[in-house]
Amino acid sequence: MPLIPKVAGFKYAIRIMDLSAADCVEFTCVVCSHTHRVAPYQLRLRFIETMRIEETAKQFRCRSCGARASSSCPARWAVYTATLHMTAVKGG
Repeated sequence: MPLIPKVAGFKYAIRIMDLSAADCVEFTCVVCSHTHRVAPYQLRLRFIETMRIEETAKQFRCRSCGARASSSCPARWAVYTATLHMTAVKGG
């Protein structure tokens, strides 16, 4: 399923409750550039829904190098939405 960037307002203001089931959040480690996609339901299990995604990014640790985001070196993140591309079927 192709993913397109989602624009949901100012990046610092997006909260977990603003995400739909078709969205995913991609976190990128600033040390090794490892990326990991997280579904909104996984964020809702771990954090409260009113928490900003920017704040959740500070709680994660990279699975590849073990680096943790800090206030001086924040993790990069982006929100994507899954889309379905339907192709036209020619009938006979």
